[in-house]
Parts: sequence; C-alpha cells; structure tokens
Amino acid sequence: MLAPGVMIRPIAAGLAVLALVGCEPAPPAQTENAYPQPELVPTGDVVATIGPVKLTTDELEERIRLQNPIVRTRLGDPNELERFVKAEVRNELLTMVGWERGLFEDPEVQRALRAAVVRKLMSREVAEVDKEIDITDDEIVALYKEREAQYFRPERIRLGQLFKPTDSDALKRQTEKRFEKLAKQIRSGQRAGRRNAFDEVAREITAETGTDRSSIDLGFLTREEANEKFGAEVAARLFDEMTVGDVTVATLDDGIALLSKTGRRGEVRRSLESVKPSLVAQLRADKRSALLEERIQEMAEERGISLELQNLDKMAFGKVPAEGEEAPQR
Repeated sequence: MLAPGVMIRPIAAGLAVLALVGCEPAPPAQTENAYPQPELVPTGDVVATIGPVKLTTDELEERIRLQNPIVRTRLGDPNELERFVKAEVRNELLTMVGWERGLFEDPEVQRALRAAVVRKLMSREVAEVDKEIDITDDEIVALYKEREAQYFRPERIRLGQLFKPTDSDALKRQTEKRFEKLAKQIRSGQRAGRRNAFDEVAREITAETGTDRSSIDLGFLTREEANEKFGAEVAARLFDEMTVGDVTVATLDDGIALLSKTGRRGEVRRSLESVKPSLVAQLRADKRSALLEERIQEMAEERGISLELQNLDKMAFGKVPAEGEEAPQR
C-alpha cells in the first residue's frame, strides 16, 4: 500500500476507477472498445508489464519528477520507492480492469473526464492568450493612480474624549476651568507613574454625564478628520505638539472636551516601483480574463451556439420562499 501523503498522478480514466472497480460485483465483461494504451516514456529498463503497458525506469522517474518536493524527498527511501512503484502498477491494472468493465461510460467517470478536458483546454488557451498580452507603462501608472488610496495612508492618531455639553457661556467657562484642572491632575498622576490617571477622571465624568464608557474611545482619526471635529487649531495641537499620553482641553461650540492622545500611526506611502509587480499581475489577469471570454464567445459562434441564459428565474434552487409559502423540496 502506498505510504500516507504520496500522491499518485491520475492515468487513463483516473483514480475514480479505483472506487468504482471496488464496488463492481459483476465478473469482467469485455467491451468492444480496446483499452487505449497510455502514452509512456519508452526508454529505460522495463520494471513491470501490465497487458500492453510497459512501465520503464524512465517512465517511473518522470512520474516521480511530477510529485511535489516533499514526496520526492520521501521517495529517496528504497522502501517508500517500492511502495510508490507497486501503487503505480496496481493503478495501471485497475484502470485496465475498469475499462474492460465499461466504466469509462459511467456518468461519474464521464463528468470527471469532461472536467479534465476543460482544464486542459483552458490551460492551452491561457498559454496562447498570454502571448497576446502586452502591459504598457501608461497602464501601470493609470492603475496605480486608481488605487492610490490603497498605497497611501496618512498619519492618524487615536483619541480618548471626555465631553461635557454646555448650554451657556458661563457654564462653558466654568467647565473649561474644571477640565483644565483635571488635565493637570492627569499629567501629575502620569508623572507619578499612574498609567490609569485618565481612566480615573473618565469614571468621574461619565458618571456625571450618564454616558457609556465605550463612547470615550474615538478610534484613529486623520488630521483632516480632526480638523473637522475639533477645528484646525486643536488638530494642529494634537498632531504636532502632543505626544502619546498627553491630554489637552478643547472648547467646542456645544461643550468642552478633555482629549487624551492614546496612540499614533505614522504615514504609509508605497511607491509605484514597490507595487509595480502586483499592478502588472492584476493588469495581466484582467486582460487574460477578457481575452478568454472573447475566445469562448468565438468558439460558441463558430458552432452556432448561444450562451444566453433562459428561464433562470424558474429555478427553485436559491429562492427565498414568500411568507406562508413552503420551501421547495430538494
């Protein structure tokens, strides 16, 4: 038996035959179709003969070459190599028996065959299409500009805010003085090593205002967002003067805010050259898809086939039943 992890390349009708043969109770019944001998490497010494199939050392070496590196390394062990070769021989035999029993006509085998044909055809079409693809510098620059937002991220700061609304100038001045004292209290606590000095004040203010503590964290803001929220003067103070951990008081139209700078993320800018490989890959993929679609349409037109869909709305699968209507049975 083949060692775990060793992958065998499908041959002829493929490994689906293994399962189908195992379930076949009837005795061999010869069909009119002769077994199609697979195309093998003819050179090398013969290791095993299975009917018309001769497995040579060169053929087996080629099959080993197609395995992944981990499997190839494992096959350096003579015992593992012997298991691999025995499995190849058995697969040839089982494929032959499956063919004799007419399993090439089995719907499951036919579906697997059609899928393999599609993969092979598309592989060849892709190879041909790729010869037609040309990526220009102008296209690369245009895609870079289109995706510029992905490659540039402005500096952002994270803020904690304690806000108290005010409905009069007198209350605003009173709250501003109080918040300035609280800011000094926080700075003093931080110098004394109390990292939670801002949180201590936050508990007091949120209890007064009846606000949820989750509303304190404003998340990360850009300079533009800070300008819009607090004004240019406060934004400049937050970005240019304060370090992480600092606090400041901002007087706003509708109240007073005690702001704590809790984090910072610097500007990130990726140059055109640094992202050029990914841009080229995307352009190539887009052009490949378009050209393949054109080829498929041409194939259909040459054969008088329409790829337009009809009656798709009559399919029950995927429909959400209306209220009071039973779901369709599968």
